[in-house]
Amino acid sequence: MVEKEERRGNHYGWYDFDADKGILSNFKSGQTLTWISKSRKPYHEYSQFKPPQYDTHYEEITLEYMDSEISYPIIINRVVPIAEEGKNYHFILEIDHIESALLWCKANGNAKYPPYGLWQRVDDFIVDAVLCWPEKIIDGNWLRVQVVGGWKQGKWDNKYWRKFTGRTDYIDKKQNYHIAEPYMEDLNAPIPQQWKYVDVETPALSAEIEGITKTGKGIYYLPPDHPLTGFEKMPHLIREDGKAVIFPARAEYHMHRGEDYDPYIWYTYVDENVFFTFRSCYSYKLELSYCKPYGFRNLNIPPHLMPADVYGNPELDGGRYESYNLGYYMCRYMTIVIRDAWPEWRSKSAVNDYLWHSNYITRRIFILLSFFKFYTLPTTVKIRIISDGSDKKGVAVGEYGPDFSNGFEGGIVNHWYGTISYYQVIKYFAGSRFYLGEFLEKRRSERNRERIKRQIKGAFNKKDSL
Repeated sequence: MVEKEERRGNHYGWYDFDADKGILSNFKSGQTLTWISKSRKPYHEYSQFKPPQYDTHYEEITLEYMDSEISYPIIINRVVPIAEEGKNYHFILEIDHIESALLWCKANGNAKYPPYGLWQRVDDFIVDAVLCWPEKIIDGNWLRVQVVGGWKQGKWDNKYWRKFTGRTDYIDKKQNYHIAEPYMEDLNAPIPQQWKYVDVETPALSAEIEGITKTGKGIYYLPPDHPLTGFEKMPHLIREDGKAVIFPARAEYHMHRGEDYDPYIWYTYVDENVFFTFRSCYSYKLELSYCKPYGFRNLNIPPHLMPADVYGNPELDGGRYESYNLGYYMCRYMTIVIRDAWPEWRSKSAVNDYLWHSNYITRRIFILLSFFKFYTLPTTVKIRIISDGSDKKGVAVGEYGPDFSNGFEGGIVNHWYGTISYYQVIKYFAGSRFYLGEFLEKRRSERNRERIKRQIKGAFNKKDSL
């Protein structure tokens, strides 16, 4: 295996780029992505990438994924907006799991779709590899990655869409960052256990897991035989085996950059290995880099479960704020949990004390108005729903997800990585009618709105650039 110190040429994190051979390889795991061919094809009728913003054709790129056990065909569609003077543009790479799966199935006995373990291994690699595409890393271009098709909530879904982005610094800016150890999914891995929503009649103001202690070394610990309790008065998600739970710990007043009311919702995750409480808000969605506390169910701690500092180094000391980033393994694992669990917050079982949000109904938890006594909301903030008319404001449970922010690219921690929706950002900054979980209408002053509109002038004519 190639050592970090022996690498030459173009590389980023754990990826090396061999332009002559058309190979992108992970020097730690031995996984490779090899360029096979490229062809120009006319856009489908249902394609969102159409003239005049885009060319009349797109590039279909065929690649081959390989590791020590398998090979797998990969189809990627590359789209570039028509360049306009004075405007920056960012190309789009669409990973087509549907077409890729058809090719694999045709070569493997006409199976209906690839097994979960195989697909998850390939998906982990290909999404990460494409986010580290040489054209992006070497030339500094910022791309958007779209992924079509795959396994979701226990079944294959051709309508499963994801959008990723991540601003990555030039190569030399992160040479000293810690490079995580990669993880390859077991080819025979079972389909993950699914989650179910558990409702409550009247949500509490806050909740926390009972039985957590802090050892003399400062490690938060919950014994493995301790029952999971303390969250029963909160609406929550529970895994089928009953050994993992996600629940809202509390809602908290917050003003984004001091000008926009953007309340935090803190969620607690606990399973048979770890537990932590992570932050979420409209601006950054589910934040996988701000967890506190972070603890363990067993004091014999395996390295892959360790949290990380801001540079990705494994650590147990959360500093003065006792906040942690998730390490690579747990960050990867939580994206799978969020993918399968978060849609279950949607409940159509009752209307009382619920908020209507888009096409589903969700519970709300509350922030005490007394929390606001030291703050004054800007006059531009308009309240759509004021809880039950007493001393509380409602915040929708499940709000801000399943989009998340912060993670790893090429094994290097990247706080720009995530699945934050570009369209939501554009609608928000254009002053459109967009509601938070507690249905506050976020509006800036007329002066600010006009300033921001000028800054993003032309964005609506180029929706697929970043």
